[in-house]
This record gives sequence, C-alpha cells and structure tokens, in this order.
Amino acid sequence: EMEDLSSLFKLFTCLVDKDVFGAHYKRLLGKRLLHNTSLSLDLEKSILGKLKSECGAQYTAKLEGMYKDIELAVNVRQVYFDYCQNDVTYANPMEFEPTVLTMGYWQQPPQHESIILPDMFVKHMNHYNKYYTEKYKGRRIVWQHSLGFVNIKAKFAESRTPYILVLPTSMALVLIQFNSKDNISSPTLSVHDLMKATGLPMEEVVRCLISLSKTSNDKSKNHRLLVHQRKEQTQAGVQRNSRYSVLPGDTFTVNSKYKSKSIRMKINLVSTKQELTAREAEEDEQVAQAVSRDRANAIDAMIVRLMKTRKVMKHQELLAELLSSGGLKFNIQTSEVKKRIESLIEREYMERSKDNRNVYNYL
Repeated sequence: EMEDLSSLFKLFTCLVDKDVFGAHYKRLLGKRLLHNTSLSLDLEKSILGKLKSECGAQYTAKLEGMYKDIELAVNVRQVYFDYCQNDVTYANPMEFEPTVLTMGYWQQPPQHESIILPDMFVKHMNHYNKYYTEKYKGRRIVWQHSLGFVNIKAKFAESRTPYILVLPTSMALVLIQFNSKDNISSPTLSVHDLMKATGLPMEEVVRCLISLSKTSNDKSKNHRLLVHQRKEQTQAGVQRNSRYSVLPGDTFTVNSKYKSKSIRMKINLVSTKQELTAREAEEDEQVAQAVSRDRANAIDAMIVRLMKTRKVMKHQELLAELLSSGGLKFNIQTSEVKKRIESLIEREYMERSKDNRNVYNYL
C-alpha cells in the first residue's frame, strides 16, 4: 500500500491546481470519516503527512482539523454520557450520540428547513444544547440532520427476532410514521401523508420510499420493508414510468412478512442516474465556489504581504513577484490578479500613484 501511495503521490506533485485537488479530497475525506468507511486511518494520516510536506501546513490545516474533530468527538460523547448518568431528572429512553464538528472545517450539506422531528428527537437535542452551551460559553450548535444516522429496533408481525435498521435521518423519519399505534396493525400512508408528517419535500420522501420498498440483493417481496400499493398509472398529469415509479397518490404499508438473514442492516438512500448526476454537479459547483473564494483570499493575502514589505511597487513587478513566489498552490491568471488589485484598492489596502497609474502605494 505504501509503495502504491508513493507512486500516486508522484502524480500529485505534477498537478498545477493543487487547491482543486485539495477541495475534492476534503469533501471525500469528510464522508469517509463521518461514515467510518475509511479502509485505514493510518494510511489516511500518511497521505495527510505527505500533503503537508509537499504543500505546507496551511494546505492541510482544515484536514487536520477534521481528524481532530473526530478524535475529540469520542471523548465529548463519553463526558456527555457520564453527565446524563448523573442527571436524575433526565430520562434517556433512546441512545443519543451527537458528533460535534467545527463548522469551518467541513463542507456544509443542504438542509431541509421545514423538517419535522419526533418529540423524542427534539427532547434529546434540547437537552444537549443546554448542556453544551453551558459547558462551552460562546459556542452554538447547528444541527446537520442530513449527516446523521438513526438505529431503529424493528419488530415485524411474523418475525420472532427484532432487527436493527441503520438508516439516514430522513429515511428514519419516514419509517417511524409507520409505527403501530395499537401494537396490532401499521397504518397505510400516502406520499402526501408522509410529506405532511415529516416536512420533507416530495423528492426526498419518494427517495426514502423507493429505498425502503425495494431490495437490490433479493427480489423476494419478503425482503422489502414497505409494501408499495400503486394507484392510477397517471396522477396529476404525470405518467408512471421508470423515472416516476412512485406517484403522489400511491400508498405504502409495513411488510408484516419481512425476513432477513442479517439482524443488523444498513440501508442507504437510492439514487437514479439523473439524481446522481445532479448531485455530483451540485457538489462540483460547491467545490468550484469554495476554490474561487479561497483563491481570491490567497491572492489578496500575497499582494498585501508584498506591498507591506515594498511599500511601492510597479504593476509588472507585483505581477512577476506573484507568479514566481511559489506560495500559491494554483496556476494564477493575470486577469484574476487585476480583479484582486481592484478589490484591494476599493477596500483601501493600497492605492494607485497619482503620478503613474501603473504604480501602487501601500496604505
């Protein structure tokens, strides 16, 4: 593995826009760390060390912060657990394991602002909010539900053994709505019912229902958590087809005959090719915007450092210094430098000489 890593790293040293690589690497590393899917943390840290050696501490500062967050989260959770054990006023009917992340280190995923959480979720979140903000003055918590997972203990009518289902938060919210109110039968719910109960948009509810009512490994209906009951082929002007397999009027109910060889199962949200393409395009756009912001800040900082040292510089001298400094981890464009110079002039970091517009004075 280390030999392969060394060979791959030789390719990295040839990259011109190392900042673009860093932005994509950060996004994918975040997924691996949060979902615990990394094959080897030692190998990951070895890569981090090589990146730091090649590009400097500033290049890997956020990556190191992500590792630190994950390591600290274990201790923070244990301290909170001990706190709950000593709090006689706090009943804990479910396990609650928050992971505290530093906002500046991680990519911010899109959130569903209208999401409706069960009372038991809200209770634990409020308790943790109170505990954390009292313990760490001046900090605040922003909950990222789309990054979370929920473990649900599920008992089906014709199954003797309960199953442990590991689901993304949105999928868990949908499945909880089918919980039996009388311990005898589960309700039959439509797409609209679930949208109203969860506050999730229709596209997300449909993704959850498809994931819960289809299986990839076994075509047997007994291996599907939910039973899909299709209504008319055309609803609200939409024709049922491979793209629109679930329509608003369709109903779902729990599969009482559900069986599986595995007691514990992790079920991920399925995505069509179109959804995957759209999501990848959205992530690429987020990365491109982040890279653009970081590049602007890096150029600004480099220009200010040079001007602070020299006090007075000609335009061509400033441009030559920027291009030859080697401090920027990307291929700099003269047009971008001109934009940043104008921005710094507007913000009064520097000014043009009154005698020669190609000469800049540091303010």
